[in-house]
Order: sequence, then C-alpha cells, then structure tokens
Amino acid sequence: MKRLLITALVAVVVLPVTPAEAAADPVAMVKKQVGAGRGVAFVDTTSLVTSVTEKFVVRKGRLQFGRGGRVAASDIGVELFGPVPDRNPEILTPGRAIMIGTTTYTKGLGFAVPAGKTWFVEKKGGTPSGSSTIFGQLVNPGEPATLKALLGRAKRSGRVYTGTIDLSELHAVSPWFRLSASRSVFLSGAHLRFALTLDARSLPKRLVTDLNGGYLYHSHDWDRVDIHTVTTYSAWGKKVSIKAPPAATVSNVLSKE
Repeated sequence: MKRLLITALVAVVVLPVTPAEAAADPVAMVKKQVGAGRGVAFVDTTSLVTSVTEKFVVRKGRLQFGRGGRVAASDIGVELFGPVPDRNPEILTPGRAIMIGTTTYTKGLGFAVPAGKTWFVEKKGGTPSGSSTIFGQLVNPGEPATLKALLGRAKRSGRVYTGTIDLSELHAVSPWFRLSASRSVFLSGAHLRFALTLDARSLPKRLVTDLNGGYLYHSHDWDRVDIHTVTTYSAWGKKVSIKAPPAATVSNVLSKE
C-alpha cells in the first residue's frame, strides 16, 4: 500500500512537467491552417501619422490559400476616411477587389468602366486592392516563411513579438509583399517595425506595422509621414471559396470619360 501511495504522489509531481506545457511553434501552427482551400479573415486600419494621427484607409477581406501558404485568391473591400492628402500621388476611391491567381477584378478604387459594367479586369499586374494596396497591410503572417522571418528578428514578451525587418528581405521572402509593393518603389535600407500578437493557439491575432512614408514615396514630403497599420485576424483555417464576378459585369477596358 505504501508503494502505491508513493507511486501516485510521484505521478502527481511529474505529470505537470510535460512537453504539452511548452509553447506551440507559431510557424508549425500556421502551416496547419493554410492548406489549399482554407483561409483567414482580416481587417486593416491604416492611419497617417504626422503631428496628429488620422485614420485613412480601412480594408476588410478574406484570403484563400493555395499550396505552400501562398495566397491563391483574395476578396477585399476598401473604405476611405477623411480627405485624400495633398501629398498623395495616387487616385484613391472606395471599392472592392477580387484577385484570383494573377487575375484581378476591381470595382472602384480609381478605376472607371463603361456604362453597364461594374468590374475592371487585369489578367496580370493587378494588386490585391488597387491603388489602396500600398496603404494596407504589407506583411502577411499567413505565409510560413514570412512568419519565420518576423519571429527571427523579434523579441518576445509573452505572446507579443516586436522587431524590425528590412523591406528588401521582406520582398525576397514574401509573395504577398511582392504583389503589394514592387522592388523599385522602396529605398535601399528601408525597414518596417512590427508588433505581432499571437492568440492562445499561437496563431497571428493582431499585427501592427509602422513604416516611414519616404521609404515608398520619394516626394511630396512623405518622409514626414509614418504609415501605421493595425490588422486583426480571425477564422484561421476556415474553408474559403472566392469566385470571379459574373462575366457580364466585367470590362477589360476603362471608360474614356
């Protein structure tokens, strides 16, 4: 009987100290969620920061993953808040963009189509959310290689990882970043600051990034502006099926007006 009691006491002491207590590897956890046909929902809020902070662009959408965690399709709606800054070199309007592979369908977002049509289609060279893309979240932690790069350059405090990554490195590792910003637009030495918060399952929950505007736009005093983007993620690993708009609503030419 004494031996049985001693054995039971030892088991009580030993059982809590198991590998189950160790924090899950975020990269491994993301890999489990980004299989083909699965996805994630997100909301981006981007503000322009000078002497004041002004909310500028909000994007809400879904990403559908393909092989290796690449984004196979996306569906993103865009809202604008406040006037477009004088320093802004792009024509921004609200709208929606659906990207499937290399084809992008855009409604609004600076594109005007002939009467009777709703969407403008680009077979190649489109971006995930038209001219607002550069003001959305440039970092995609759903890409395992990108997440690994972020974590490798971060300091951890609980579930929060903070650090800095060069845009050239992000461009090399991230297909999403290459879709959002061409290599020619940013300066050598440009970098991005980030704070990534994981949820209880070690999946990305909230990502905050800060980028000096002068790294992307080299005129109009953009170096005096910080681009501050807060992204929240939900529904990791849920099935997602993003479809092209009806063919009758699509134009491959822009309005002449």
